[in-house]
Amino acid sequence: MNRSAGYTLIEVLVMLAVTAILAATVLETVRASASNGLRIEQAARNASQDYITLAGVRRTVENTRAEYTNEPGVFVGDETQFSALTSQALMTDRPYAQRYTLRLINEPDGVSLMYEDPSGDFRVSYWPKSQGRFSYYGPELERQGGFFARAGEPTDRVWRSEWPFQSGLRSRSDQSYFRALPLAIRAEIELPNGEAHIIVFQIQATAPPTPRIEDVLGTLGP
Repeated sequence: MNRSAGYTLIEVLVMLAVTAILAATVLETVRASASNGLRIEQAARNASQDYITLAGVRRTVENTRAEYTNEPGVFVGDETQFSALTSQALMTDRPYAQRYTLRLINEPDGVSLMYEDPSGDFRVSYWPKSQGRFSYYGPELERQGGFFARAGEPTDRVWRSEWPFQSGLRSRSDQSYFRALPLAIRAEIELPNGEAHIIVFQIQATAPPTPRIEDVLGTLGP
């Protein structure tokens, strides 16, 4: 006997079950893709913000300028921080001279890289369970002096933990009208796995400021 055209109840139920399984699979795939997309977008946004922040700090440090020895913007640094004068502050796009400070704040749970200037301060980067220190690369102390540097002489350059180097001995740079800048500044972060994360800031221009009348006459010297 031939059955009438159409589907049986069992066939309809099987079709509905298969459709439900396929719909659930597609829905889960779409949901996972959307979640991954949001995570990737957030990670990219965070990475971009970190890059922009560090890039801004690098621009500020690269535009550090030498200052007269009797002015507050003169460059001075140790293992935990350095202060200097820059022609391109982080918080503004206008090129004008402004003092800034970059600090490494070591705490038991990690180290923070902090930027400060008169407009405010904020944390640039953070490394958990790590410790950090600055060092400074430049010529030997006795060759840093303004009018006393001799052209053509070979210059020995070294990394040191402070700038200027406090040896306790009087050098020719003590008589200079300006404080020479290091050629580079290195932030060394000791990570918990024993490796080191290195950030190097290179100063683009190390030219001295224009001598003043009193500098030429030597009235600032001892």
